[in-house]
Amino acid sequence: MLTYFKRYEIAACAIAVAIPLVVVFIWSTIEGRAMGFTAAGAGVSVVLLLAGLFIFTRVFARAAQAKLEKLVSLYNDDCDVAAFLEGSSKIAESAELPLGELPAWFLSFYACALINVDRKREAAKFGLMIQDSVKDAPTDEAKIALYADLVPLVKSLFDNNRVIALIDEALSLPNLGDDVITRQRCAFLSWSREVAQAELAHDESKLIGLYRSIWGNHDQCTRLRVVYAAKEGELHAAAGNRDAAAGCMRFAADNGKDLPAARTARAFFGE
Repeated sequence: MLTYFKRYEIAACAIAVAIPLVVVFIWSTIEGRAMGFTAAGAGVSVVLLLAGLFIFTRVFARAAQAKLEKLVSLYNDDCDVAAFLEGSSKIAESAELPLGELPAWFLSFYACALINVDRKREAAKFGLMIQDSVKDAPTDEAKIALYADLVPLVKSLFDNNRVIALIDEALSLPNLGDDVITRQRCAFLSWSREVAQAELAHDESKLIGLYRSIWGNHDQCTRLRVVYAAKEGELHAAAGNRDAAAGCMRFAADNGKDLPAARTARAFFGE
């Protein structure tokens, strides 16, 4: 839960309560008698209150989600780590257990950005919050969403053996549904395990294909494309293939702004 958005819930409740009060006042003024003391008036007031709560809590929930998505776009699309961290710090620090899917999704990006600026201890705190929330998730579909958020952090903070163990744990959940989003999350976890296994085996040929599947895909966010372009570039450079490395590194250098992968790419060119 992100208590930063409690004010949104309070505003929703205030508006929902205000609407029947205004209606009661206007009706009472027109009719010349207190609407609230009639059966019809009380019924209308209750209906308006319940309808208002239903509508406005959802309106403000969407507003909160839109704010989070806009902030994450600074990181994923603009590769602006500093702006994302600055705009997100108060929201992230308001997080409390247990985390639902949206807060965990947001905090996963926030923790990754902290890792980008070498604030790993803080990032680990949010990773533990996501991990602790798994047991409180109401369904296996909700649990695998949290696992998917956790994998990038475990990969950055620990090692591939831990990543593989976590993914195996996630994919062994017994009651996963067959909806589109769950299938996408399972596919991401399976891909991440394949990468981790190839990195452990130092299978450069396979890794180049796996990395290229991300950074060569225009449907992926810019941040991930930059990260995996630089990773492929490093493999080519280590193999002495400077021309191939330069093609990857140029993309990362030009598009990654202040991401560590972009700095690595610019260093390749001596920039």
